[in-house]
Parts: sequence; structure tokens; C-alpha cells
Amino acid sequence: MDVAYAVRGLRKEFGGRSGVADATLDVRWGSIHGIIGKNGAGKTVLMNMVSGVMEPSGGELVVDGQSVLGSSRWTPALARQHRIALIPQDPPRLPYLTVEDYLFLGDRAFSRHGLLNRSAMRRKVAEIDDRLGLHVSASDPLVALPVETQQLLAFGKAVFLDGARIILLDEITASLSGARRESLLQELRNLASDPQARRSFTVITHHINEVLAACDRVTVMRDGVSVDTLDVSGTTSQLLASKIVGDGGTTAVDSTEVRECGDEILRVTDLASAPAFAAVSMSVRRHEVVGIAGLEGSGKDELLDGLGGLRKTTGQLSIAGRPARIRNSMAAHRAGIAYLPKNRERLATIHTLSVLDNLLLPIAHQFSNWFGLLDEKRMRATAQETIERMEVQPPRADAVINSLSGGNRQKVMVGRLRLMRPSLYVLNEPTRGVDIATKPQLLNVVRHELAAHSAVIMTSESEDELVDICDRVLIFYKGRIVREFERSAADFEAGEIYRACQGVTA
Repeated sequence: MDVAYAVRGLRKEFGGRSGVADATLDVRWGSIHGIIGKNGAGKTVLMNMVSGVMEPSGGELVVDGQSVLGSSRWTPALARQHRIALIPQDPPRLPYLTVEDYLFLGDRAFSRHGLLNRSAMRRKVAEIDDRLGLHVSASDPLVALPVETQQLLAFGKAVFLDGARIILLDEITASLSGARRESLLQELRNLASDPQARRSFTVITHHINEVLAACDRVTVMRDGVSVDTLDVSGTTSQLLASKIVGDGGTTAVDSTEVRECGDEILRVTDLASAPAFAAVSMSVRRHEVVGIAGLEGSGKDELLDGLGGLRKTTGQLSIAGRPARIRNSMAAHRAGIAYLPKNRERLATIHTLSVLDNLLLPIAHQFSNWFGLLDEKRMRATAQETIERMEVQPPRADAVINSLSGGNRQKVMVGRLRLMRPSLYVLNEPTRGVDIATKPQLLNVVRHELAAHSAVIMTSESEDELVDICDRVLIFYKGRIVREFERSAADFEAGEIYRACQGVTA
């Protein structure tokens, strides 16, 4: 079949270390090609090489029948000339641009004699908004939009404005709700099958069910090597999972027991933040993991932002029996709340600093001596122990955190929480964007380490994960808690939780 692009023995080295050791695959026109593998397997590095963001250390890249790794450097500008677009996992940091500014950045088609055709631009924004169901306007500040909306805007810019034909999607489904994810996958199927447009889509994902539902072929990467490429019609979830994890297998979540909880840590009464949620009352006890389940827009994300100090709330709240006013994130920290936000790249990661700095900054005071000086030896030992416990790759405390894959940065964030020992952990999708081998590891940390001395509130895109590790699950629907599931009850299972999230009554 007609090949959009092919890589042959492509590799990338970083200071003697291999990011991609040997990648070989063909991606066909008119198809959706999945790339799947554990965090650190080399998926993102491979896409960065195809898009010109990184220069390969060796191997061959063929685009539409033409070898492009010749005497001149392969750059993003050359990739754009070949109509290749990369939609990265992390949206561009452009805080001063509006939706309209971002979409038409570098586009001269809507200007004449140095003047912009604003009415035509706004019509195009409306078309993209309608097609992708974004509910944005041309004047909205880009930075104020949810991360998933920013990613979909980047997708719309590449396909509907820039005319890209080879579109590389790096985990942009990870932050989407179930309905929005299915809508995007259906849009990919429609665009790929359009006989009037010659397109191909390459989708990096951690979700095997997405591969089986949307992709035509899938390449499995492991330890920087493309170990196999399969026709999706001839594979199964069990076969894909075994190829992804290799001989190492996965660690099961040990969470079947119904355990006894301790003293009350959190009590909220009539907590509200209009228009997202209202009259929320709940309590959480020590050693208890409470899940908050609900659809996108139900108010659950805003509730967690309120508990973490990122959103103003009214109502009454107490931590360990003491009244608390959570006006900002510092107040939440002082009250004994540690918050892992959903948008970790913008709100939790310090991008220019090392893994050690990201791990220890919240507890740096614990390493100071009588003279106010930091004990660097003890800091390195603590950071290294956490890195090894969380299996961060590469296992180096001095590595700049931006050099790590998204899943390994996530391990650092959870490792930082593990060191903080607050009264209450508030975790907004702690497993978002990590692979099938890492998810059980993080869930076990939440269940057995974080909840060992504190209370935990968490959300997840997966009802199965909530059933795996939560003692109770509260259903959020249209800004209110409408139902509660307990681990000891017969209806504590993923299907019932899903039905309740959809508003289906028992």
C-alpha cells in the first residue's frame, strides 16, 4: 500500500544514552497508525525525530517516497514543507495570545497588503470550534482554556488551517473525557478515510482500547526499539499488553481488603463555587481513599481545585477538626493539604530545574541545619531513594526534569507527594498519561503509602481504577454529589459507577 512515511533503523542518542535504539515502521496514507509502549519506551522521541524537532543520530526517514535525511539537517521548517505536523502532549506556552492569534500565527492566507481579514478569521475559528465541539470564541485567552481544549485547537490548526497531511498526535487523548475522546477518534476516522484528501494519522496512546477501536495498525515500542507492528484486526488486548510489558509483566493492585479507617481528616459543609458546584458536603477519614467520579463538566475538577486552593469557594471546611479557609494554594499547604492538579505541566512542574529540585522544594526546610544551610548530602540521598522507589528513568537526581518522558515526570510528582506527609492528599487523575505497567505502581503508592498516614481524595478517567483502590466513590453530577458507593456493597463495580456518572438512576 502507499506509504506516507517510513523509518528504517532510526535512532537517537543523548550523551551516550539511547533514547531510541532501533525504530523501523511504515505508516500508510489513509490510515490511523498507533504507537504504544511503556513510559520511556521512545515513542515521543521517535515522533520528535519524524517532525524535525530532534535530529536523528542515525537511520533513514522516508517521507512520501523521498529520503529526507541527506546532507541538509532535518528541521521543523523542512518537516512543515513536507506537510508534517506534530501535536505535542503539552500545549504551547503562549500566555498572551488569544485563540484567534494562536490559530493564525504564521498564516498569511488571511492578510492582504499587511491588513488582516478579521471577519474571515473569526468565521474560520467558528468552523473549527463547531467541528471539534470546543465551545470557544476567537477572543478567549489561550492560557485560560483547559489543557484538552488547547490540544484540540493545535489539532484543528494543523489539519484545517495548515493543511498538514502527516499528523502526529502525542497522547492528546490522555486528558480528554470519554465522550470527547470518542468524538476525536471518530473525527480521525472520517479524515483518514476522506478520498479527496491524502492524510495519515500517527497516534501515541497508552490506551489499548483506543488502539483496538480506532487504529488500522499499531507499532509496539519497548526500551527504544520497535518490537513489532501488527494489523489491529488480527490482534487482541491480551497480546498487545504482553508485547508492551515484555517479560517483566505488570504489578497487580493489592486492594481487595475492606480496611478500618481512622479519625476524621476532612469535613466540608455546603461547599460551593458557582457555577461549577454547590452545596457539597462530605467527610474523609485517615487511611481512607475516596474517589470522586463524574463526567467532564460535572464540577469534580473544580471541587478538587477548590480544595487545593486554586479556586475560590464558600462554605465550611475543617482539617483534622480545625476550621480552615482555603483562599489560595499556600493556605491549603499550611492547612495540611497536598494537591496534585490535573494540569501538572503548568501548575506542578518546575521545568527548568532538576529532578532533585522538583522532588524536594516543598520540604527543603527539613534539610536545613542550625545555621540555615541545606544538607546537600542528605538531600541527594533522599532524592535518590525516591527515584529508585518510583523507578524513574533515567535514575538521575541531577537530570533536568524536561529531559524525562511525561510518565516519568508524573512519577516524580507522585514521589514528591510521598515525601510531604500532609493530612490530606487531593489527587486529580494521578495516573493520567502513564502506561499500563506504571499505573498499578502509582495506584499501589496511593493505596498503601499515601493512605497509610493520611486521607486521600482522587479522581480518575477510569472507573476500574476507582474500584481497584477506593474505599468509597462519590458520584458528581451537575455540580452535586448525587450518590455514594462503598467497597463493602454488592454494587461497588465499574459498570454501576459509570451508569451513575451518566445520570442513570438505580
